Amino acid sequence: MPDYGAELPIWDQDWRTLGLDASLLTALADWQQQFKDHFHYSKGWTNRSIREEWASTADELAGRLRRSLPRETELVIDLWPLSEA
Repeated sequence: MPDYGAELPIWDQDWRTLGLDASLLTALADWQQQFKDHFHYSKGWTNRSIREEWASTADELAGRLRRSLPRETELVIDLWPLSEA
């Protein structure tokens, strides 16, 4: 889940202890930064194409993250910025 002030969009776990691949961590950080750069809490996305790119990347990252986590780990995805203005 992305959020303002978050280093990575991973909550309730210390991402440093998950053993995630460096390329996945970089992709998650880039996705989080895109949110910070292009989503305003009261105005929404700066433009539709960035919103669509961000949403598409979310699907890819969710799959990569799911494959990287232990099977017993529950992965909950909250893409709240997609339901905002």
